[in-house]
Amino acid sequence: VKEAIYCSPTGTSSAAGTKEDPLDVQTALTYCQAGQAVYALGGTYNLKKTTGVWHGNDGTGEDGMKYFMAAPDNTEDVVFDFGGSFTDSKFVSNTFDLSGDYWYVANMKFANGGGVTLGGSHNILEGCDFYGHSNSGLSVSRTDGSNNKADWPSYNQIINCNAYNNSDKSQNNADGFAAKLTCGEGNVFKGCIAAYNADDGWDLFAKVQSGSIGAVTIKNSVAYGNGYLEDGTNAGNGNGFKLGGDSMSGKHVLENCVAFDN
Repeated sequence: VKEAIYCSPTGTSSAAGTKEDPLDVQTALTYCQAGQAVYALGGTYNLKKTTGVWHGNDGTGEDGMKYFMAAPDNTEDVVFDFGGSFTDSKFVSNTFDLSGDYWYVANMKFANGGGVTLGGSHNILEGCDFYGHSNSGLSVSRTDGSNNKADWPSYNQIINCNAYNNSDKSQNNADGFAAKLTCGEGNVFKGCIAAYNADDGWDLFAKVQSGSIGAVTIKNSVAYGNGYLEDGTNAGNGNGFKLGGDSMSGKHVLENCVAFDN
């Protein structure tokens, strides 16, 4: 088993990567090898630019995944905070990007950015929170511009995650979870909660221009209060589970889910 790499809010790129001398988060993610874990020490990481796992930074399969998670003995939450400063566009541009394949990401919070984008395949996100973003809390969509559906993010699992208080300037785009437009086959949500997002809890919209998306499965999940902000502001469309759009075919499956007060 490869020794874990540690990162912290005050880590540097020249550190040793030990618990006593931790790296910054981007350097740690870049150096992580298949079968190795990046442990994030507790605290708030004030990030000023897009951070993440770029295309090509992949595990080698289910037996050679890369791991990015809160350090097991943390006493405080791991929060990646992108500062929430709006740009001239309607979205905050800085965010977390997970474009690699075969990563396991667990037990961390991603806040106040442009939303987390899951552009890779065969990843597992578990026990994470996505909130305060100016676009959807977690989007499963291409990050490489490919028009080939086979390249779109596929076979990801999002387990016991929460997406809440995401709101864009127009209050018409920020969903809790968005698996839409350029989302591939076999993506599954289990035990997730979407609440108080300006637009929808889950949005599985497809457009004629890009074609049908892959079948999404949502199990044991709850959508409530969407279309309203937590302070009661009446915001966007507010569907609990939006399962299509543009009259595009979708083979999505909902099992044991609940939607209320949307």
